[in-house]
Amino acid sequence: MKRFFAILALTFAMAKLEAATATNTAARLAVSPAAVRLTAASLATVASTGRLRNDKVLVPITFNKVPLHDMQVMVKEAGNFKVATNAVERSGGATNLVLQRNALYFLKEKSPVADSARLSTNKNYFPGMAVVTVSDTQVLSAQLFLRLSKNAMRWNPNANAYTNSLTIGIDGPDAPALKSRLLPHTVLLTDAQMEMDSSRVVVTNFGTTGSYEVGIWLPTSRREARVTAVSDFGERTVTVPVERLGIVGMIELILPIPFLFAAAIGGAIGGVLRASQKKFKRWPWQICEGILVAVVIVTALSAGFQFGSLTGSMVGKAVGVFAVAAICGYTGAALLDKLAKQVTSAGENQAAASGRSGEDT
Repeated sequence: MKRFFAILALTFAMAKLEAATATNTAARLAVSPAAVRLTAASLATVASTGRLRNDKVLVPITFNKVPLHDMQVMVKEAGNFKVATNAVERSGGATNLVLQRNALYFLKEKSPVADSARLSTNKNYFPGMAVVTVSDTQVLSAQLFLRLSKNAMRWNPNANAYTNSLTIGIDGPDAPALKSRLLPHTVLLTDAQMEMDSSRVVVTNFGTTGSYEVGIWLPTSRREARVTAVSDFGERTVTVPVERLGIVGMIELILPIPFLFAAAIGGAIGGVLRASQKKFKRWPWQICEGILVAVVIVTALSAGFQFGSLTGSMVGKAVGVFAVAAICGYTGAALLDKLAKQVTSAGENQAAASGRSGEDT
């Protein structure tokens, strides 16, 4: 019995020790969970703990992408940036950041260049990072990221453009000391080869909850588009891929698929009515003629042409497309002859007006 109680007491002591060890490990990891996540994309790897020397905190740093002479350390005081002199020191083969306690620093490239990386649905981090010492030995870091909601800009027939959305946010530990110095954070989007909902973004919190989503669209077809983001983290120019159109996409550039079907069905019904007037002589051709004429006229009206009493507003909805197409299919190719004469006459009148204007000057 004594042996049983001894084993039970030993088991309870080991369980208690294991729980205490796990709690201590979790507490250490909670100091700066971003320190591990951010190192792969950073200019440098900054430790989450340092040591105190002469009222300054020495933080070990390892340079990942750029050498020391291509990087600068900036300190932000009273809303203004200045170069932090003597902020990096080498000692015995090790490199340390020498930071003032309770101050916000930014690590940046001295001369940022255009980035060849393409944006995707994964977070694409700025090379620069923010570092703040919140105690004598505790260091927190954060990074700005860009991310697309879809891997590429896709054609949206309703918007008549390639569309996507760009998410901008900051990854970092949810610490009040870092929030008070870094948030809200403003990002400017410049030199964009696309249209945007807003060129000024304000990030209000860390992670996804505080990120800002900007709608972007591109009216014309191209392989990719560029955008430059500028903030306290530095400047970065990245590319946004544009999805290549398939056959359906190419058709929708001319006329949305629902409208195309409405035009074809309306033109076919108009062709049948026209064939019935002639006792269905050559009816297959008359139906095909009705469909072709309807598609051409509806497309012309959608592009802004005005043909007699027919205007673009009449084909703004599928029901209007169907009605106009049925009339066109019933009239047949004679309607195209009238449209061609109208376009030719308008061109001649414009040329004559231009000639008279040149003579007057």
